[in-house]
Parts: sequence; C-alpha cells; structure tokens
Amino acid sequence: MTAENKVPRKTRKGVGRFTYFANPPAAGLSGHQKSKADTAGCRPGSVPVWRTGDDMQRVTRISSNSFTGLMPSEEVLNAPDAWEILEARAADEARPTLGLDLAATAGRLLFPAFQPAPDLRSAIARLSDEVAEQRPWEKLELCREGDVWALRRRFLDGRAIRRRQEAELGIAGLVLHLTTAIDPDWSPVEVHFQHARPADCSRHAEVLGAAVLFAQEHDSIYLSDRVVRGAVRLRARDQKTDAGFTLWSEPTLSARVRAEIRCQISSGEPRLEVVADALGLSSWTLQRRLANEGEVFSDIVGEMRRDLSMFLLSQVHLPVAEIASMLGYSEPSAFSRVCRRWFGLSPTLIRAGHIATSNRTTRI
Repeated sequence: MTAENKVPRKTRKGVGRFTYFANPPAAGLSGHQKSKADTAGCRPGSVPVWRTGDDMQRVTRISSNSFTGLMPSEEVLNAPDAWEILEARAADEARPTLGLDLAATAGRLLFPAFQPAPDLRSAIARLSDEVAEQRPWEKLELCREGDVWALRRRFLDGRAIRRRQEAELGIAGLVLHLTTAIDPDWSPVEVHFQHARPADCSRHAEVLGAAVLFAQEHDSIYLSDRVVRGAVRLRARDQKTDAGFTLWSEPTLSARVRAEIRCQISSGEPRLEVVADALGLSSWTLQRRLANEGEVFSDIVGEMRRDLSMFLLSQVHLPVAEIASMLGYSEPSAFSRVCRRWFGLSPTLIRAGHIATSNRTTRI
C-alpha cells in the first residue's frame, strides 16, 4: 500500500465502532494517528454576493421519474434555504438519494471553474475564496492529514446533520468538479460525511467511486499528496456579470459556535476554549460576544444535544447505541438517562412514537 492511499483515523469516543464503508476499503486505510492539520487558504469572503431572482420553489418541479427535466438553478442552489427545499423534495418523492442523483447535472453549479494556478493546492485555495463570497455560511478548507490531504466542505451554521441532500449533492458535485482539474478517471482516496449513516449506502459507492464513511467530524474528500501538488487541467471559465446580484449577511457568531460544537460533539463534551480557538477568539471574548446575542455556551451545547437526539431517533434504521456514540455518550445507558430527563421518555419509547406517526402518515 502506497503512502498516498493511507487516511489517518482519529480516535473518537465510540464512533469508530459504527464507522460504515459504503464499499469495502482497500487494505491499509485505518489505524493511523492524525497529524496536526496544515490548513491551506480558505480565508472567509469579505462581501458575500450572488445572483438571485428565481423562485426557490422551482426545485420542487423536478420530475419524480427522472432528472432530465427542469434542474435546480444556480440561484436556487446558492440560496440560504436550498437545503430545506432539497430535504422536502427528497421526502415528498421518497427519494433518499436525491442529492447524489442531482450531482451529475447540478453539482457543478455550486462551484466556479478553477482559475489558473501552479498546482491544485493553490487552485483550491482560490476556489475557497470564491465559494466564501457566494455562500458565506460555507467554507472549503484543504488540510494535511498524515500522508494525505482532506478537502473539507463545512457549513458554518450548525445544521449539518439535517443537510444530507445538500451535503451529498455538494460533495459529489465537488468530486466531479475536481475531475475537471485532475483527470477524468480520477477518484478520491476516501469520502467522509458528517451526517448519520443512511439505511442504504450502495448509491454512494456508485457515484463517488471511493470508500465512504458517515458520522465523521467533517464532510471531506481525501486526495493524495501527489494529486494536490500536481498540475491543474483547466476548462473555460463561465462568463458571468454582476447583474441581479444581492448581498447576504454572514452567519451570526452563535450560528458559527453551533457549527463548531457539532464537529466536537461526538468526541465528548464540547469545550469552550476549543471552540473559541477554532473561531480565532479568546474564551472570554467568545462568552462576551455570545452574551451580546443573548446566548450562553453551555445552553447551546444542551440545546444541540437535545435537538440532535430527537432528530437521530427519528432515523429508525440507526441503533440507539450508535446514536449515543454520535452524541458523545460512552454508554447507551447514559444517553437513556438524559433522554428521560429531557423528554420524560426512554429512547425506545421516543422512537416508537416516531414509528407510529410515520405509519399513520403512510396510511393517510
């Protein structure tokens, strides 16, 4: 096994027991301690602008039988609430792989064409700046992890676990976009998703062409060092004008705190100082600025754990033990105790209520 095929593994409490590969990984993909990340580029955009004007509900007119009809436009995909529309459409059509199915036709609409650059690393850094201008709640960052590089696509508003369709559309679209800069036959070393494991993962392996893991800290595409340092193939850049552009605000501080907590929550109790450091602030400054928004760090952690608990328990294919691990609890019994304290019911009874509601809806 060559060095370029080795992806380091973090030792996260419990989660490793439930790591799932959408297709069997090549030998040697596990068992490496992560080195300190060497982050490239990824500065946040200063003034977020993008084209607007289309009715976002156009995405719901996609044919339920095929995707050869009307596709979601660039304006739809770059809108703040696009993820909600995609999730609703997937539920209405009972099409859990909607994001992956759209990737071939709509995925590249999310990302500008690569600019000329001496190597792929530099090209990705420039791409990340453009993405930050278009979608200020999103961040691309290229980080060194041992012998490979992780291209992370991060949502800065803390709702990543509910954004399955947009996450899968974006990552699959980014993989296809990278082939234009690398090679038409290129495929990632590995792909990670932050959201929970779906009931059926066969489509992921088919579309992404790599081992796929779920319930990870970030949505990431892993690339070899040779590819990252290699030359960039370019296609013609899209010609766009500034007509019809509007301004959108960046995520609030409390939203960004939620995003950082979401990344840490499966490893145990999220720590104020770690979140503050990730945001480039001191602990005192973070507490003060949260107070200005009427928020308290510990309350945000508790709120996120409660919301995530209820959401994950509605995913009936996930074992309770796996959910407990994803939320940072060392034992299912600890998760059961907090569920009784929060909701007055055990996880099993909460899930039974979701199943009963689902059955009534199906009969209607």
